[in-house]
Amino acid sequence: MLACALIALLSGLSWWWLGADSAVPALTALLFLLGSGGLLALHLLVWSWRRLTGADQQNDEDT
Repeated sequence: MLACALIALLSGLSWWWLGADSAVPALTALLFLLGSGGLLALHLLVWSWRRLTGADQQNDEDT
């Protein structure tokens, strides 16, 4: 999750640095930001689901 957060941060900064306009590099950076942000959101969703349902403790007891 930390790597996903770092990638999302770097892609957001590159989108802002490229001008956040309709230029092709800025749109490419925006798509990369949306993809990496979506991946981070999915990771956070699964992490919070596992914390709420107690799947982390159950998995630790099995090993």
